[in-house]
Amino acid sequence: MNAVDVPGSVANFAVHYGGTLKLMTAIVVAVLLGMAIVGLVHYRNGALYLLGMVAMPLAILLGAFACTVLRYEVSSAGIDVVRPIGRKRIAATVTAIRADNDALKGALRTFGNGGLFSFNGYYRLANYGSCRLWVTDMSKLVVIHGDHGCVVVSPAERARFVALVAQTYGVKP
Repeated sequence: MNAVDVPGSVANFAVHYGGTLKLMTAIVVAVLLGMAIVGLVHYRNGALYLLGMVAMPLAILLGAFACTVLRYEVSSAGIDVVRPIGRKRIAATVTAIRADNDALKGALRTFGNGGLFSFNGYYRLANYGSCRLWVTDMSKLVVIHGDHGCVVVSPAERARFVALVAQTYGVKP
């Protein structure tokens, strides 16, 4: 019996924030905060100026932070991604799971965040088609196929995550 066989039990999987993500986040945060500071220092009368130079950069930062991947949870009810704004069920059933570091090669972002606190949103992947990303570390990619389509995640303990999901949902890794 594994950890998720007990009704109501949940296995938590931490995330690791990779170097690419840290670098992208640092650069974008510096630019957006710089814009807001310059906007305040060189304030010109007008609500439109304040909106464009101060409110918008801060709103982008807060919005991206709200969708940051904090951890993944696996239970018999499904796989969830936990964010500051709450949980999102990314799969209630799993038909296939695979660790694949090359999953994002040739990826095209169709809608989403490309590296401010996390990589999340909708992407078109060369080998998997349309997928939803909830990624923090490009070196620990896991591709999940299930009732919510193709989803890519990056748990810090990738091997344990893949093994537990495969065992819980009866699929081969």
